[in-house]
Amino acid sequence: MTPLDALDELGLEDVGIVTPPAAWLTDAPPTLVVGGDQDLLTGVQPVRPYAAALDAELSFIADCGHYPWIEQPAAFRRMLDAWLAEQGRATRG
Repeated sequence: MTPLDALDELGLEDVGIVTPPAAWLTDAPPTLVVGGDQDLLTGVQPVRPYAAALDAELSFIADCGHYPWIEQPAAFRRMLDAWLAEQGRATRG
């Protein structure tokens, strides 16, 4: 699935959100989308095409809702630190 296909799958036009130009999706920096596997606000299903639209890596935190950085900050930080290390970047302790 291409990023534009993923945007179409989201059906953003149905809720009044305009699909960004394809140029916005080219040469994008590496991106990580983190979701909670117990997200009651949006559910986990729309997160998948959202991440695909960004051509992003997708990770879920177990037993977590819509705000992983608030609900499980230690797990979020570990996930982010590991991803940044894979990208050759480091975080400040």
